[in-house]
Amino acid sequence: MSSNIYSVGLNHVGAYQVSGHPYCKGSIDCSSAVESIQFERVSQWIQVVNNGVADVYVAFHPDQLGAAGPVAGKINHFRVLAGTASPAFEIKTDRLYLVGSADVDVVAGLTNIPASRMYDLDGNGINE
Repeated sequence: MSSNIYSVGLNHVGAYQVSGHPYCKGSIDCSSAVESIQFERVSQWIQVVNNGVADVYVAFHPDQLGAAGPVAGKINHFRVLAGTASPAFEIKTDRLYLVGSADVDVVAGLTNIPASRMYDLDGNGINE
């Protein structure tokens, strides 16, 4: 008997077409150190809500951020202004790095793809 085992992977279109499994983590204090958010599954989309009074910086690679904010010369991060929210970005990742604000929420829709299948995010536009 033939065994055709099929499972989801990073290029599995159906994993991104269905509604994402909800993920939310609130009241993250990343005002004095970089906080790493690790997802159990690969994201379909993410949104960062900054409820604090200071801007928060978000990156996909730890080399971009230091305890006080972006590392000098590194420009591959984005900023969410105090009291605002980012758009819901359709991004495939298994982690985020945050620094700058004392009250941040992260909301995401996760696929059924295990985080172990995600490749390391590096290179042009990520950590250079």
